[in-house]
Amino acid sequence: MMCRQVSSYGLSLLLVLGGLVPSASATTQTGYKPCSLVSGGETEALAGAKIVKWVESTLSYKKSGGYASEGVNAVCQRWLAGGRMFLLTMGAPTTVGAKVESVENMLGRQAQEKIRQLGGTWKSKQFGEIACTAVVIPSNPGLGTTTCAALKGPLFYGDGFDKTASVVKESLLFSLQITGGPRGLVSMDGVHALAEKLLERMP
Repeated sequence: MMCRQVSSYGLSLLLVLGGLVPSASATTQTGYKPCSLVSGGETEALAGAKIVKWVESTLSYKKSGGYASEGVNAVCQRWLAGGRMFLLTMGAPTTVGAKVESVENMLGRQAQEKIRQLGGTWKSKQFGEIACTAVVIPSNPGLGTTTCAALKGPLFYGDGFDKTASVVKESLLFSLQITGGPRGLVSMDGVHALAEKLLERMP
């Protein structure tokens, strides 16, 4: 069972546009290890550049810049030569019941306003259960981002008619993002292809 959930995208975007940074703890307190799901080689192939620094950490704030970070537990952040940055956020939603959101709602209102203030635009596309958006900021190409996000729904067994239906795995959401840097945006198809692999690897 799977359903689309893209509200985590707004947080990932604001990590870049708002200059927000996760805490610098070496390991996550949640048990999620996002860096283990995408190899350094895959990151470098996507970015076309070498990793120069990375950190895996928890998000230490609940609300920043007017945007609640509820539902995102851990982040893998990799800085790359040439000015690009890779972000993978993942965690269990804290809200009961996953919403199915259209790709038009992928960006929160505050993220949209921030992009407009910077003179930017965005385009979105749905790939089955994964929603992707590319943001272009002509005045500052380094802030341009390509992001794909989805939610892996809970796994059930039993048909429910004899009261045997049970949840054996909780929902787990992710947002995979890479900034454009001076070289421009990474293709949406490239980020989507890696997001599909990530979705298969998620526990």
